Amino acid sequence: MKNFRSLAKNNRGLYQKAISLPFISRKEKFEDYVKELKKSKDLKKNEKKYLDNLLIRKNRWAKCLMKGIFGGGISTTSRVEGLHAVLKKYLTSRSSLQNVFYAFREIEEIQLIKFQDEFNLRSKNVNPSQIDFIQKLKPTLPEYAVKIFFQST
Repeated sequence: MKNFRSLAKNNRGLYQKAISLPFISRKEKFEDYVKELKKSKDLKKNEKKYLDNLLIRKNRWAKCLMKGIFGGGISTTSRVEGLHAVLKKYLTSRSSLQNVFYAFREIEEIQLIKFQDEFNLRSKNVNPSQIDFIQKLKPTLPEYAVKIFFQST
């Protein structure tokens, strides 16, 4: 948001489009917004450069490009915010080592639930034991993760 500060002052509507880019779920709409931003005279040179640098990595942050990728129920933003919330809940500068382990266990449980939910969503009508990548990963996964994958079989 801070990288589009002058755009916020000059063209509030375009600014809203710029900051909404990560959350757009339709690729066509995303591309339309990008074209509009690039053509705008309200976007300064440094803002265009920043946008171009972001677009190089758009597959990592644009929802419309990430929604078909299995991510274990998390995106970068939700992962960071979720982990911070859990860490903040359990840890302070005076936390014991035991509290650190509680925090990591809670994070692990949250992520496993999200992973299971996304896996179930994407694997309807598919027997998880038939999915090749899971079979390949099975020997390296902890026992509790294997149970999540194979509980419905």
